[in-house]
Amino acid sequence: MALLKELILAILEWLTGLSREDKKASDADNVPKELKDKWRERIIEAEKKSKDETTSQNLSSSGD
Repeated sequence: MALLKELILAILEWLTGLSREDKKASDADNVPKELKDKWRERIIEAEKKSKDETTSQNLSSSGD
């Protein structure tokens, strides 16, 4: 019975140690470079579009 108790305590201690480990986003699977490049291009296009819309709004409002 004591052996079973020691075994359970050892397992609980091991699980507690695992749960206390630092978890970071960088621990996740690496994002493929190709996907990062697509995201980067999308962000740049969205920024350009937003800038163009702001510029065209400024031009149309200054023409009044």
